[in-house]
Amino acid sequence: MNHMPGLGEEGGHSQGRLWLPVFTSEQVGLPKPDMVVFLDLSPEAAARRGAYGEERYEKKEVQVKVRRMYTRFEKEPFWQIFDADKPAEEVTRKVTDAAIAVAQELERDSIMSIDKIWWPKETNLEGEVSKSSINLEDLQQSSSAIRNG
Repeated sequence: MNHMPGLGEEGGHSQGRLWLPVFTSEQVGLPKPDMVVFLDLSPEAAARRGAYGEERYEKKEVQVKVRRMYTRFEKEPFWQIFDADKPAEEVTRKVTDAAIAVAQELERDSIMSIDKIWWPKETNLEGEVSKSSINLEDLQQSSSAIRNG
């Protein structure tokens, strides 16, 4: 799992331009995440929640741009979108089920390489994989603990 902080927030301030190379440059060479959880919530639904608008980024026009920036990643195989306007218990269950499925797939396929994310085109490292430093026994114990609660 990985967190890509600020990837969309800056998109809300890009004067309508998409600065994907700028966003990804900070992430170049990092391991590709196994799964990214995107909790999608329309600006209208967010506005119905308490205390909306108190933060400087909580303006509809900013939220629309940020949401649009994040949805550009929806074709990435690791990017999973969940409707955050559903009840919290339902969202939690769906995210947990998806995370368990990813962990089980990794365990089943004995994935022992780490793909890199967003290599710049001018390098010859496109698609490079390297050996993982993950201890397989630790991975198996972790995924068993997830499955067994």
